[in-house]
Formats: sequence, structure tokens, C-alpha cells
Amino acid sequence: PGLAEYASTTAGQAKITSRFTYANTAKSLFNMLLLDGTGGSGPNAGGEKWEQKQINFAQLPELMQQFLKIAAGAADITLIRLLQDAPSGLGANGESAIKSYYDNISARQRTELTPALSRLDEVIIRSALGSRDPGIWYSWSPLWSMSEKEKAEVFKIKADAARTIAGASAGTLMPIEALSDAFVNRLIEDGDLPGLEGAIEEYGRLGDQEEDEADLAAAAVAVQPVAPQARPVADAAPRTLYVRRDVLNRGAIERWAASQGFTDIVPDLHVTIAYSRTPVDWFKVGTSWTEKVEIVEGGPRQMERLGADGKYIALLITANELVWRHREIVENGATWDWPEYQPHISIQVGGDVDLSKVEPYQGRIVLGPEIFEEVKQD
Repeated sequence: PGLAEYASTTAGQAKITSRFTYANTAKSLFNMLLLDGTGGSGPNAGGEKWEQKQINFAQLPELMQQFLKIAAGAADITLIRLLQDAPSGLGANGESAIKSYYDNISARQRTELTPALSRLDEVIIRSALGSRDPGIWYSWSPLWSMSEKEKAEVFKIKADAARTIAGASAGTLMPIEALSDAFVNRLIEDGDLPGLEGAIEEYGRLGDQEEDEADLAAAAVAVQPVAPQARPVADAAPRTLYVRRDVLNRGAIERWAASQGFTDIVPDLHVTIAYSRTPVDWFKVGTSWTEKVEIVEGGPRQMERLGADGKYIALLITANELVWRHREIVENGATWDWPEYQPHISIQVGGDVDLSKVEPYQGRIVLGPEIFEEVKQD
């Protein structure tokens, strides 16, 4: 009682300090607290009182969980992977969250890592081999792996599909040997039946088996002449193939070319993707996944003279979409007469231009849809 009066004088402050110093010492030495039980009247009647404040931590776990969710969202990592904690809730297994996380990584592999590594890859290949082998390429391994049950279900689906095709076609849709070889290749690539490749090498494929006379006689009876109008439709006739994408924003490139001293600019600015003198089935080649390709500003650009006599003055560019599409077309039977594929835009044919003084075009390039034509032999 009278704390304010005590604290107003030096002697009173000394008494207060001494009182609480002794109280703390007693608590430390004897684990006890002495309180003055003096009575009296007024607002401080009843002597000293001591209360313990209870701190409630009941909401702390929820608060920490919210902070962790914010951190996981900022890092694009699921809570299951970040905390190594099993998902809770009825029927929750976290599969959708993990797949979403893997999809995000896969997208970053394609859009961030592959473009960043492509230049280093080209240097490493040429350093190791001395030249660029077009047969060298790589793809990212899948991040999601199926369980044994899922693998068995997929295997059963593939086997049922092959059995259905074999039973329904009866040799009219495709030869049974071709179906067998394709199905065996699929099983070997997927690893569904370990040791299958070695067994095939030992015992041979279905087409290598000898047919007895009864099988040959049955096949001869089954094969009957087919009227011309009733013949099944075959694949499209192979033709030579020239694939290009025209430049849609040619005005910007023409203005740049004129400023650099070009006087006879090519009227149809384009990028060649395929030029196969060898006939190929166009429908097997298919179409690109995107109708328009946009190459952003900057990146590696260079002016070069191309062709045997160097008459083609071209702007060399880089675009993974064009390189991958070129490789896909070649894998489907097309040929390419040059050692490697380098996307470029021919700016001018002939002319005396000092390329050492030309600053390559660094602006945006927009390419239109793929155009298929036959190769003009002349």
C-alpha cells in the first residue's frame, strides 16, 4: 500500500527494491513466495495478493499451420512433401497434391531447364564428338511412378486390346505377325515382362516360326481376290515434303533490314522446318501442337551466309519448338540433306553486304502455322 508515495523518494525506492530483491531471492533459494498479510482498509486492504496468469496455446498449432501453408505456396511445394506429414481426412491420400507438384516440376523442366541447358549441351556434344550428331537427344525421366497394382492393370488393358485387335481383324486389319512384333516391342520398352527380349532372341519372333501345311492351306483359302471398289483404303501415297512457317510480323524485320543496308529483301520471309527429297507419308508426320510460334526479343542471333556459294544471307535464330518439330518429322521418315538443323530466316539472296557491319535483328519474331508443300526439284 502506498506504492506511489514510496516510489517518489529515494529512500522509498530503495525499500521497494530491497523488498522485491528479497522476494526473488526467496523464490530462488526456497521455491516459495512470502506475502504480507497485513489487513487495513481502503483500496489496498487485505495485504499483498499474487495471481498466476495462464497462457493459452490452443490456437498456436493452427497459426503455425497457416504460416507453413503460406511458405509452401510461395515455394510451390506441397505440405505433404515439405513436412513429410501424412494427409488427414476421410479418403485423403495426397495423390492429387503430389501429382500437381510433379506437374509443376515437369513444366519447369521444359520451360526453364531445357532452354538453359540446350546451349551447354550443344557445346558438350561437339566437344566430345567433334561434330553434332543429330541422333543424340534426351528427354526427362517421369517423376511419377505407378504402383505394382497400377502396372498390372495397365498391362491387362494392353493385353486385352491386343487380343481384341487380333481376334477382330482376322488378318484383314493388319498381319498378325506385325501386331505381335509391335506388342512385343511395347512390352520390352515398358519392362512389363523382364527377360522377354532375351527369350525372343532365343526362340524367335512369331514371323520366324515355320508354318505347317495345314496353316498354309487355310491361309490360301482365306485369301480371296478383292474387287477394286471393295479394297481397303491404304496409307496416303508418300510424297516429297517441304514444311515452313511464314513470318507474320515481316514489317518489323523489313524495316530492320533496310536500316542495315539490305536492298533486295526476300518477299516471303519464312523459316524452313523440313525439306525432304525422299517421299514421306504426310499424315504420319502430322501437325505441330501449336499454330503460332512466338520468339521473344533477344537471345542468340547471328548473320551468316548459307549455301554452297554463300549467296543466301540469313538471320540465324534459336527456337526449341522448331528444333523438336524438325526432329519429329525426321523420325517419321523424312530426310535432311545437311549435317544439322539450324533455324534461320533468309533475308536476301546475293548482293554485296558486309555482314561484319550488320547488327542482327533482336526484336520479336512471330511465325504462322505450318505450310506443307512438295519439294520443287528445280
